[in-house]
Amino acid sequence: MKKRTLTIIAVLAAVSMLSFAVFAGNDVYEGYERFKDLLRNDQLEESHAGTGTVTILDNGQEVLKVAGSFVGDEEQMNGYGQVTIESDSVSKSLEVYGQNETMYIVDGNDVYTKSHDQEEYGRHGRYQNDFEKDEFDSRSEAVMDFFMGDFKDDFTLDGENIVFELTKDEMPAFLNMMSSGDMDHDMRDEMPLEGYPLLDELKGLETALPELSDTELQYIKVTIKVTDQVVQGLDMNVIVTGLDAAGNTHEIEVIIEANDGSDLEMKTFELNDQTVYEIKEER
Repeated sequence: MKKRTLTIIAVLAAVSMLSFAVFAGNDVYEGYERFKDLLRNDQLEESHAGTGTVTILDNGQEVLKVAGSFVGDEEQMNGYGQVTIESDSVSKSLEVYGQNETMYIVDGNDVYTKSHDQEEYGRHGRYQNDFEKDEFDSRSEAVMDFFMGDFKDDFTLDGENIVFELTKDEMPAFLNMMSSGDMDHDMRDEMPLEGYPLLDELKGLETALPELSDTELQYIKVTIKVTDQVVQGLDMNVIVTGLDAAGNTHEIEVIIEANDGSDLEMKTFELNDQTVYEIKEER
């Protein structure tokens, strides 16, 4: 994946860390206080169904779009999702099923299977349950207030929606460190699909963006979409600049939109005449 892909990953990781810091959480800070109200009332509880898109622009031109939807039944441990990937060199439509303790990735006539490690799944479930028991009490609020500091000013209200926005001058140093493109670590050897036809095709995504150095975050905006005091989704917009090998400046914009998917239907999978590949940890 090298620098070009890691730049995208670093930007999304930076946004994820920022979102985690925000979600782990006077009229002067109306937007911030309204956000904390959502936390107190458990209105940011994780949904088991949703739709989303990630669109990446390079100097205003769309170079990659990933769209998907997912619905899960935690009690039955079943799930179903669809993913489409579009770029100049890759066009993919995949379906993902979780049933009978097995994950199925369906790529046309090719099916990739991976069995769950029940012991590991059990540990994850116990950790998830413990995490979900955490409450946003007065101590948590005090800790969040301390770490948010002046960023409380960056929360605003747009109708019912809560908006968190940072410009270049307000950008924390640690986010710029995470988005730095001066990394050169090939992650492909760590991916369980290495050597399978699907990953061979997806390698074409590496050319969607140029390798960039001297990257710098210019803008971050997170919008929590609320209707009748219920969270319906999340929008994110991230802009980062950097230089390619020829010294040309690129402005990379990442647009993320996630919405509630409570109307999605669960589907099940039946294996027919497809070619089956069993995903192993090492090949």
